[in-house]
Amino acid sequence: MNILITGANGFLGLHVVRRLNENHHVKALIHEKREEVEDAGCELVYGDVLDFSSLLKAAGENIDWIIHVAGAMSSSSADKNRLFRVNVEGVENIIKLAKSKKAKLIHLSSCVAVGTNFTAKAPLLSEESVNETIGKNFSNYDSKRIGEELVLKASREKDIFAVVLNPGLIYGAGDARKTIRKGNIKAAKGNLPFYTSGGVNVIHVNDVVESIISAMENGRNGERYLITGDNITINELLSSLSKAAGARPPKHLLPNFLLRTLSSLHDALGLKGELSKENIFSATTFHWYDNSKARKELGLNPRSYREAIADSVDWMKKNHYLS
Repeated sequence: MNILITGANGFLGLHVVRRLNENHHVKALIHEKREEVEDAGCELVYGDVLDFSSLLKAAGENIDWIIHVAGAMSSSSADKNRLFRVNVEGVENIIKLAKSKKAKLIHLSSCVAVGTNFTAKAPLLSEESVNETIGKNFSNYDSKRIGEELVLKASREKDIFAVVLNPGLIYGAGDARKTIRKGNIKAAKGNLPFYTSGGVNVIHVNDVVESIISAMENGRNGERYLITGDNITINELLSSLSKAAGARPPKHLLPNFLLRTLSSLHDALGLKGELSKENIFSATTFHWYDNSKARKELGLNPRSYREAIADSVDWMKKNHYLS
């Protein structure tokens, strides 16, 4: 099959390219010609999800599938316009491309599009849960949710065949390349004394890749699937990173009331940084999910979060991130 993969030189994109290139003809879409896709051995094409004509050129005449991995992520209010342009307008262009090429689409969204819980005791969130983040004006949450809603609407109206995947926090070899993982590197170095009260869901990158392949074979049109693994606290996540690297784990819990007070002041002053309201909201709520649907329909059988973190730290060591 002929497959176009967007975001091909990102952390997840690179893993997807390498795996699918084993058995298919892959076109790896990257943004600029100076960029590369390391050791992928595939066809490189260039384009921008915000430029439809460049997508048409990159896709060429014969495309069976589009795997849309490219996306923007940020918890800073300063990035609001960029988030909505990439995650909404960019998705509109991908839908338009799939329709014009009669190609099927796998859209990589995020678990944040499903929402989050405010306490650890709340029931696990599923694909059918009410999203409690709507109306909070959080650009990262909203742009991901609206983007996937466009895909689901197009597929349910039979404009295209599309499946939406909502991964948890993806870990594995190379995740430290992501700019949002600076705190993880600090934890692995033993330089992060504090942790927050929230919870996250961790999934191994290889499990996400295999879920993409399974979704191409077994996914139902117009459906979304939570591709998630272990539900753990942020303390467990950071401590596991530190211990895997042989470093000192964080020891001090930052109180929620303090963080929320600081975040209100941070946003009122128009500052840029990790204390934004959206970032503190994410760090003090529980992104815990039920992956039963993906287990049943896509055969998801996720590895332990410890294996995902061990692979992440091992890559950091080999690539001198911890020196």
